[in-house]
This record gives sequence, structure tokens and C-alpha cells, in this order.
Amino acid sequence: MNREEADILIGHIAANNNFRFTPEKFTRLVTNETVGYVPRVLAPFFNAKSGFRNNSNEITFADAVKGFEAKSHAMNQVRDAMLDAGAIQRKPAHYADEELSIGGEDRRQHPEFRIDRAYYGVYGFQLDAVSVQMRAVINGETKLVLQRRGAGVLEPGTLDFAAGGAVKYPEKSPLESVRAQIAHEIGPEFSHLDKIGRHTATVFLNRGISLKQPGGSELQAAERSRIPLYDVEITPEQAAAITGVKTEEAAGFELVTPAEIIRYCIEAQRIAPVMVQSFLASLIATGLMPQSDYAGEIQGALEARGGCQFKGLTP
Repeated sequence: MNREEADILIGHIAANNNFRFTPEKFTRLVTNETVGYVPRVLAPFFNAKSGFRNNSNEITFADAVKGFEAKSHAMNQVRDAMLDAGAIQRKPAHYADEELSIGGEDRRQHPEFRIDRAYYGVYGFQLDAVSVQMRAVINGETKLVLQRRGAGVLEPGTLDFAAGGAVKYPEKSPLESVRAQIAHEIGPEFSHLDKIGRHTATVFLNRGISLKQPGGSELQAAERSRIPLYDVEITPEQAAAITGVKTEEAAGFELVTPAEIIRYCIEAQRIAPVMVQSFLASLIATGLMPQSDYAGEIQGALEARGGCQFKGLTP
């Protein structure tokens, strides 16, 4: 890795944490436990009819809207109003009935309310996700199992972790979500691997995104996520079996070396830029980062700009 390549990787880290609140573009959605950032053009939908108080500078739940069910209902009310007005793009059916827990730091165990996963970008709340690195030593060389994303998901055709995705309500812990994601994306026979529970790092995304709108226009929004990274050691036989799997979300799986992952991250073609930060953190946390004069600088950027924590959580 040379200076130019290291700067490219650090640039991806910065781009994944480029969201800044500006009152000209966003209105704060303040609840008892958290804060979201609503695109200002959508703020009028958060009104008394849907269960909110809106003073144009800040949105809160109306005084009468209290408790988990009432707040969840109010969030669905405003979603329906935006869809009925054609203000947001209706999402594909495969997101149907998937919900996310919203709230404070303990939102997985004690959510303040839940929202429709398909429209999370509208609200700008911090969400939870997990990513699972699977690796095997094959003929003396460590290789990672990467998923090639299917046509029906975001960033189709790019390479991703073997499994991962949003922590869905009512999942209570990252480890529960890890098992659910492995079962869904690879197969239930792989969801109870012996060494599934090693948490290595946590990364944070805090980036501006563009949401496609009806008519082809785009809306600037915020994506904010907390993502624990898990490391799973598998056998060469298990790795070979996984490479033959195809599922609803995965077009296939490949065995890739850490050096190849770094090259793909630099090129930002086979690996989407949004995933670069997580791949770098996972390789560093598990001692698989290829030797480089710039490895320490990259780790420093992950910690300083991306808020990455190279320590475990209790599953």
C-alpha cells in the first residue's frame, strides 16, 4: 500500500461520517431517549393529526402520545401520510413487516418505539446492524468468505461480509441478530457454529445519503448506524460448502484473501464505499490487515473520524 492508496481508504472513512446537521436542510426529531434528523421538506407531515408537535425548528411527540405502542403508531401514521401524498418512494415488498427498535443506548432490550425498516432513512435515527466476518485457513492461507449481493438488495453485485444486516425488532442482542442473519443469508445449518460469538470491534456510520423520490428526484437524508463486527472461524469444508450457496439476498459467495479485500476497498468497485470502513476495522481487529507503513494511520482514522471501538461488547 502506498501513500495515495492509504489516502483513498482514509477518504472513504471520512465519507462514511460526513453528516452534519444544518437547520436549512433538516429538522430535529427529539424523543425522550434519542434524536432523529428529518429532511426539512418532510417535516410538515409530523403534525398534530399524526401525533406530533412541530414548531418548525423541532419535532416532538404530542403530549398525549406516550408509551411504546402509541409512539410506534404515530410513526406509522406519519409514514402513511407521506406515502399517500407521494412524498416518499414506496419500498419493495421484501421489506414488508420488518421493523427496527428505536431509543437510547439500550434500545435493543428496551426500545422506546419501533419504525418500519423500509423507511428508516426518512427519520435519521441511529440504528443497529451487525456484520459477520467468516474466515478459514485453506492450504496454509487465510481466506474470508464474502457474499456477492443479489439483484434485489442495495449495491447489487458488490461484495459484502458473509452475513449481516439490520438488527430487527424484537431481536434483543447482536448475537441473536448474528444467528438470524446467518440463517437467512447462508442457511440455518450454519447459524449455530461453535465459534460464532467473538465480537471484535464496533463501527459507526454517520453519513449523508440520497433517497430516490417519486418522479426521479432525490432527497438528502441521514444514515446513522452502530455496527458490531463479529468474527467466525470455520473449517475449509464449511467454507467450500458456503461457496455453493445461493439465497434470496446472496447471488453467491467467494473466498478472498485479506490483500484482495484491501485492493477491492481501494478500487471501490467490487466492494461498495459504504462497506470500506467496516472491512478495514474487521481486518485490523482480527490481525489480518496486510503489513503496511500506513496501517497505524488507518486505524487512527477509524477511531478518530469513524468512532470505531476496537473492543468487545457483551453479546
